[in-house]
Amino acid sequence: MNKSVMLVYVICSALSFSVFNVSAEIFSYVDDKGRKIYVDSQHKIPPRYRDRDHTRVIAVEQLTEQEQQDRKLKRDLEDKRQKLKRELRKLETTLSKMETTIILRGRQAIVPVDINWRGRKRTLNLLLDTGASITVLHQGAVASLNTVSRDSSYAQVAGGGLIKTERVVFDRLSVGPYDFDNQSTAVIENSGSGGFDGLLGMDVLGRVRYEIDYGQRKIIWSPGEYKQMQLAAEKLEELQAEAANITAMDE
Repeated sequence: MNKSVMLVYVICSALSFSVFNVSAEIFSYVDDKGRKIYVDSQHKIPPRYRDRDHTRVIAVEQLTEQEQQDRKLKRDLEDKRQKLKRELRKLETTLSKMETTIILRGRQAIVPVDINWRGRKRTLNLLLDTGASITVLHQGAVASLNTVSRDSSYAQVAGGGLIKTERVVFDRLSVGPYDFDNQSTAVIENSGSGGFDGLLGMDVLGRVRYEIDYGQRKIIWSPGEYKQMQLAAEKLEELQAEAANITAMDE
């Protein structure tokens, strides 16, 4: 028998052996601390434990190479499913932060805005006003924060009248996913709220991207990125469904 034939014979013998299940034994014993210990050989049991009545021999079945591969594939698939699930959850969380429910009055949009002053926070409903150069807050809406103004002046309003304005710099102003630190605002006295607490002006709106969905009564922040994330989320859902179908077929 030449070397080539011998090599083929050895390989075939090895392959034929691997497709059959082989029995093995696992030994268990209880140590002095009451812990159950498992070993794959009786010689690994300390002599003082070998004669105990509670020493057990467990017959286990070794998996064929194909079964091992199948199990590994299933584990890998499950790992990928869990990863897809985590990524999808992360995307959904991000998408939810890029949506803000608003109040509509005709074509006017009123959006919730958080302001922070020395550790205290208030949520105000501000009217989006692209004609306002600066964000304006009503004095009554922020009175409980006991703010301190940097300076004051007078502004002319429709009709020619003058109103006193105070410049207040808040520690933070937050709208949607955006945070603005040390945000300067104009605080004014206002006799009637009109259903909102001030105006969100271009000093903020000019620094963000947004789109108003009048049908859904919400603002989409960074609409281009939002749409890309939506597509990515839909793709992840498809991949997750495919992985679930594959798992179901295997079972």
